[in-house]
Amino acid sequence: MADRFVPLAEGPILVALSEPRHARSALAVARTLCAQVDRSVILLHASIPAIPSEELLEHLGLTSQELMGFVIEPLEGPPESVIPEYARARHASLLILGLGAEGAEPGRVVRRLLTEAPCPILFVPPELRDHWGEDGKVLLPLDGTPSTSAVAPLAIDMAVRSGAELEILYVGMAFPPSEPGSMALPSFIDQPQYEWARWKREFLYRFGECHWGGKLPVDTQLVLDTGNPGDAILELAERHGPDLIVIGWHGELSHSHARTLRTLLAKAHWVLLVARV
Repeated sequence: MADRFVPLAEGPILVALSEPRHARSALAVARTLCAQVDRSVILLHASIPAIPSEELLEHLGLTSQELMGFVIEPLEGPPESVIPEYARARHASLLILGLGAEGAEPGRVVRRLLTEAPCPILFVPPELRDHWGEDGKVLLPLDGTPSTSAVAPLAIDMAVRSGAELEILYVGMAFPPSEPGSMALPSFIDQPQYEWARWKREFLYRFGECHWGGKLPVDTQLVLDTGNPGDAILELAERHGPDLIVIGWHGELSHSHARTLRTLLAKAHWVLLVARV
């Protein structure tokens, strides 16, 4: 199973900005990741017609000094079409976007980018904690299925590069997952002091170490909860303030699918890394 994971491509980090309120936080995240994963950064803005670079800086409220070392690439066309096309052509490693307003469902452009971008998408809120990306915490929600745990190596890698702790959240559901190889909470515990410890070790092995290919190289905690997964993730994030939440999804955004992802996009105010699995 060690080869079944979401890879991080060797291409540049793309920062696609449309409004000033996310500009500085998105660039701060991009600059930190640029140093951690050794990638270049390209700032994109798509519009009809394309806005020249000098006007784009003014439009986003940025200075040339703030973009020192970055490339600016104005694109002409609808963002939901030209940004994925550009990302594919450049073999982009990440696409950085701004998080929408709190309580808002993802709009048409974000929905198209989620389903068509060839790389993971990093959503950034307008405000970051001081020293973001240094000795923080990476939150990895897992549902006990092998497919969504394919993002585990990506989360572990991010934690290793930033010196962060890894916090894995498993939310037990009333109806356990039907995917073969899934792992649900035990229905009965006879000796909790022993059986819970064994269950946690097995979970970390199957959905962390097995994908990574060995013992996890970061401090790791497994947190158990029950109820609605989206609410459980938000509640834990409120308590612990992670630098990054990493979530995998299956690529379907219809009303009956991706409820957890849509909840996080509407209510999260932390950096959110979304990878299609």
